Amino acid sequence: MVQYKPSQLEAIEHLNSNVIVPASAGAGKTAVLIARLMKRIIVDRVELDQICAMTFTEAAANEMKVRLMKALNEKFIEEPSDFITKQISLLETAHISTIHSFCLNIVKNYGYTIGINPDQTQNILPPAEAKILKEIAIKDTIDHFMETQFDLAQDVLNTFSANPLDFSNLEENTLKM
Repeated sequence: MVQYKPSQLEAIEHLNSNVIVPASAGAGKTAVLIARLMKRIIVDRVELDQICAMTFTEAAANEMKVRLMKALNEKFIEEPSDFITKQISLLETAHISTIHSFCLNIVKNYGYTIGINPDQTQNILPPAEAKILKEIAIKDTIDHFMETQFDLAQDVLNTFSANPLDFSNLEENTLKM
């Protein structure tokens, strides 16, 4: 049996509010979240379609689903029940996703309430294309800055590079921000 730290147990047991589990890689965040989900499902009888679990990456979201499936299967072997069978069947469509996917789903389903054309939500840029467009936008902005406010642009460039013709550090730092 896994031994959780007091702060981890608090995250697992806490009720009546959302829980954020910040920690570095390898600290056991996913294990804590799976334990919390299992507690909510098995002990508190909250059905999986009533739960929303979010993470930062697709890999982490997929890992959560895999671990939750394993935990639910193990629980079913211990104590077979129709309730657990139902939760296993709900896992495929469970709201376990990245923050971005969750938000996109809301925009796709309810964006019309704030005037977003549903057709626009079908045209989300792939990451590689978005990166290219960001780079073009930065280059165009720097060009415009150089044309309209040359002295100020030179001061900014001097902050990022000893070479006044080298825009790469400014572009790189702008992309990071």
